[in-house]
Amino acid sequence: MTMRIHGDKIEFPDGTEQFTASSGSGGGEAQPPVAFHLVSNADQLVTNTDETPVLFQNAVVDTDNGIVAEGYKIPKDGIYELSTTLRAVSSSYISTNTIMYVNDVRVNWAYGALNDTSSAVPISFSSVVDCKKDDIVRVAFNGANATFTLNNGWCSLSGHMISAITEGEVKEKEAVVFRANLHSTQSIGANTFTKVQFAKIE
Repeated sequence: MTMRIHGDKIEFPDGTEQFTASSGSGGGEAQPPVAFHLVSNADQLVTNTDETPVLFQNAVVDTDNGIVAEGYKIPKDGIYELSTTLRAVSSSYISTNTIMYVNDVRVNWAYGALNDTSSAVPISFSSVVDCKKDDIVRVAFNGANATFTLNNGWCSLSGHMISAITEGEVKEKEAVVFRANLHSTQSIGANTFTKVQFAKIE
């Protein structure tokens, strides 16, 4: 593999570039990545339809010390991929909603239901979000017909910055990002692989 170095820029064979230091008179430097992975350390009870904040008490990864009581405080402006995973169990019919917020704006949510009370509802989803410094990322959960337990060790909130502009002239390479949504009901047969039809790109 041959790489070409031009001052503070490295060119790779596939055409991609990486900045390594400050550029010109701008004085900016390529920023280290922002990444976090927060987990629960105790079971959490959620009663019926009350929307309850999900608690993530432990930071497995937290490059910028962003963990707060509500969830995670964004340390730098940028585009982030944010993900959450929950596992809810109940002694009766299970119907749940999991919502991810940035501040008070709902950025994504998921619905889950099971009739078999010996099983659990697994919830997992991610979202690409343009975040600003000091935004709070948080997750809330509610359900119907039962009191739920969010299992210790199965609940997490994670994310990483995928694009940012630094000070001065140096810029991290802009990422190509997209998000697609379903805008109509799609039927999927049992035991059949079916292509999901995304109708809208944001």
